[in-house]
Amino acid sequence: MLRRHCLVILFLLPSNVLAEGIIWSGFFNAAYLTSDNEKVYDQNVDNHANFSRGSSLGLNIYADLSDSIEFGGQFLAEGIDRNKEPRADWAFVTYRPLESLSLRFGRQKLPLWLASDYINVGMTYPWIEPPREVYALGPIKSFSGVSIQYALEFGDYSVSLEVYGGDSKSTLRGENETTYPLDGNEILGASLTLGNENAQLRLNQATGNINLPTFGINERPVTFQSVGINADWNNVLVMSEYATVEESHEAQKRSQAVASYDQQIAGAVAAGASPETLAQLGMLRAIQADKSFDHEAFYVTLGYRFGSFLPNITYASIKTPDNQILIGGDQTSMTLGTKVEVAETSAIKISYQKISVKEGKLGFFDRNPDGGIPDKTDGTGIFGFAFNTTF
Repeated sequence: MLRRHCLVILFLLPSNVLAEGIIWSGFFNAAYLTSDNEKVYDQNVDNHANFSRGSSLGLNIYADLSDSIEFGGQFLAEGIDRNKEPRADWAFVTYRPLESLSLRFGRQKLPLWLASDYINVGMTYPWIEPPREVYALGPIKSFSGVSIQYALEFGDYSVSLEVYGGDSKSTLRGENETTYPLDGNEILGASLTLGNENAQLRLNQATGNINLPTFGINERPVTFQSVGINADWNNVLVMSEYATVEESHEAQKRSQAVASYDQQIAGAVAAGASPETLAQLGMLRAIQADKSFDHEAFYVTLGYRFGSFLPNITYASIKTPDNQILIGGDQTSMTLGTKVEVAETSAIKISYQKISVKEGKLGFFDRNPDGGIPDKTDGTGIFGFAFNTTF
């Protein structure tokens, strides 16, 4: 735990001074992924080489505006983005009226996970990427608004509470690398963290309304809850998170949406539409017909450090309906990996993941062109290699 905290501090604190009071730091990730299955997994992984998915570059700038006011921002470029243009991933002003109290205003990371604050900094965790089964439950990564943090220390222990609210405008990556506008309104949440230098316990809850207009989802209430533990003691690493998401759908809006899709399907049949079009309309109708979606996921990671080597194993699982668009269907996975620190701020990672999908379930595989569920996906293996560094 202490080693990881040091890495986070190296990333967050000054590494270079551009001018008096202005500092910068950054990180770089390069990754290679390939599968033993021609079926596309999670939008872009198949039996071809993929060098873009886990590759990214982040540059951070900080400035002390006064004794109690600071500014921080991050520019992030990800290889998975087709336009390859860097974006402002977060940018906010922090006001500290007291040593234990701070207020942030601006675009911030949504604090849903153990790794939320440094989710793009591959050097800080053992995987090539965080377990998809759990982290897919939070498709919105950032929000614009205000947050309040209050922290106290009791001897070797600390406790912090963060309360936040705002909204978000982002995109959702769909199948075949398509993207859709994804907005979150009236986001309200709280995060409680307890821990010491060896262990951390985090509790999270957030609510908000999801808007995915491409699929007729408007102002759908969502409730998110999670608990995570992170312990690193005597070379033993234990990480685990459990999360649930409930999406509710008002009866009146649901019936109106279903009736609308019934009319569209009838018109498409009369016009001799293709099977692909009918399958897509049928899936969208099913999305609207459900009163609620209950999603449940967890992972457990165990590792043991031998000097600069950190071999680890991760088991992950997700249970979620197939007839919805935000999150993939049921699947489990087992991942064997190792992280090798080749320098104080650089590491190489190798992993092999085995995916289990029940017959008739989608998992995180892309649908067939006709909208059907692909076969022969159970037992798919994914090999990964990555290099991570901070500077």
